[in-house]
Amino acid sequence: MSRRFGRTFAILLGSLLVTAFLGGPLAAQSSEERSVLDGVYSAEQAERGEATYGSECALCHTTQEFTGRLFQLSWSNRSVHDLFRSIRNTMPFDRPGGLTDEQYSAIVSYLLKLNNYPTGDEALGTSEEDLANIRIEAPPSR
Repeated sequence: MSRRFGRTFAILLGSLLVTAFLGGPLAAQSSEERSVLDGVYSAEQAERGEATYGSECALCHTTQEFTGRLFQLSWSNRSVHDLFRSIRNTMPFDRPGGLTDEQYSAIVSYLLKLNNYPTGDEALGTSEEDLANIRIEAPPSR
């Protein structure tokens, strides 16, 4: 392998690792970035999420685990997709990924409601692209 090819390969590999670490290409960051303060889920969706939380999550988790300072320390300045993906990849404990994406999105909506984020007219989506462009910020004061 020539030196030039080796260096090119190393640069390409490094670029791929950085892209994977950041969760996607830097160009994917869009000017359409929104905040959870913009009302990114609907009240009806949060109600569905509360019901799903009650049947799928409440046996092992209390809502206090996902609210207040603990929620803020864990999720502020991250994307809604980070939260969605974390829940989908790890829960329910006995069958991670065992719910539909709509159910996971409804649970995320319920968690946003628990943290006093405003509702909107549209339900929170399920696509990585949409969720990755929604930033979790410090919740409003109650």
